[in-house]
Amino acid sequence: MGQRSILTPVIEIGNLEVNAPAVMYNLYSEPNRINAIDYSVTCGLATADGCSSKNCSAPTGIIFLVQDIPVYRPASLITHPVKLDDGSVVAVATTVHNWDTVLSSSINEQVSGLTIVLAYGTQKYYTFTVEEGAVTFVQEGDHHDPKYDDRRYSFLTTSYGGPERFYVHLYPSDTWVSLYENELPAVVCGVTVGILVLTSLIFFFYDFLMNRASLEKDLILNTKRQFVRYISHEIRTPLNIVQLGFKLLYSEMFTLSATLQSQLPSQSQSQSQLENNPQRVELSESFKDWLGLVTDISDSADVAISVLNDLINYDKLHMGTLQLEIEPLFIWDIIAPAVHPFLIQARHGGVKLVTDYEDHRDSASAEEKKLMRNHIVFGDSGKLCQVIRNLVSNALKFTPSGGEVTISGESSH
Repeated sequence: MGQRSILTPVIEIGNLEVNAPAVMYNLYSEPNRINAIDYSVTCGLATADGCSSKNCSAPTGIIFLVQDIPVYRPASLITHPVKLDDGSVVAVATTVHNWDTVLSSSINEQVSGLTIVLAYGTQKYYTFTVEEGAVTFVQEGDHHDPKYDDRRYSFLTTSYGGPERFYVHLYPSDTWVSLYENELPAVVCGVTVGILVLTSLIFFFYDFLMNRASLEKDLILNTKRQFVRYISHEIRTPLNIVQLGFKLLYSEMFTLSATLQSQLPSQSQSQSQLENNPQRVELSESFKDWLGLVTDISDSADVAISVLNDLINYDKLHMGTLQLEIEPLFIWDIIAPAVHPFLIQARHGGVKLVTDYEDHRDSASAEEKKLMRNHIVFGDSGKLCQVIRNLVSNALKFTPSGGEVTISGESSH
């Protein structure tokens, strides 16, 4: 029997209408309770701090409780010593654990088809079933389906002291297999993997297209830059030479024209003398026409070079290397050279190009010259000329033959 000669009658039992037969029942008289009581009492006597420094609680073996009549429900008592200040153990407090209730609290209400085998001691088993989260005791012994032995999952239920250790073994049943082991998980897994693969392919394809578009964009920009460099090297240089040649030709022709002009008879000479030199007069007039033609060609070369400069600036703008040279400028000095190259274009298009400039530097009064600083604009002369050229070019482009384009520069005081 037990280690001690003690008596542990049941004093407080709860509902007496149900548990009256257990009142004054000696717990120390039943083998399944003796080991737990001995452990708790020994532990309580060995500690001097009210058992706070050591776990003195212990579960009993499977017992039969009076309040469960007529339905048998495996249960255990958790014992704990009750001590006085002098360290003596005077009683044992117990707590009832029905195993079906304990197991139900640990299982989700949607679980069905499990077989639970509660094991303790040597060859002591109790079988339960699970339906919609509710655990029901079946019978004593291990009654799980042997074909699911390889799927058993086991664990220790409590960490209490004492000699008793309870293990729970979980087994699936045919109901479990029919509910949970079907093709649906594989289908869901396949669909999920398929979606992931399809999404990855879409992203890879999108990334491929974006990289391709980026490469094409870079190729286009590089082609533009190479084109601009080609124009700058292969066209602009010859145009500069052509422009320089025409300016030299104009200088020589102007000198020759001045020489011929000096050889012409003066107004004081008679009409008969002029009539004696008709070829010289005709030659002088022809030189004036040639000088005008050379001037027009030189101006056209200036326009072509300006267009090339615009292309080079466009390339610099895309490369982020375009820089502005800001300086004080007279707006009238910007308009005149920007408009002059379009005189030939206007003449050939039958458009009357009227310019109305004010040269304040030459005609300004002393008071106006004093206010000159108010007529200065700050900007890049090349870019301002480019803006004015674009405006005049568009005006000539959309003006029909016989029309008129007026460019005026006026100062405001």
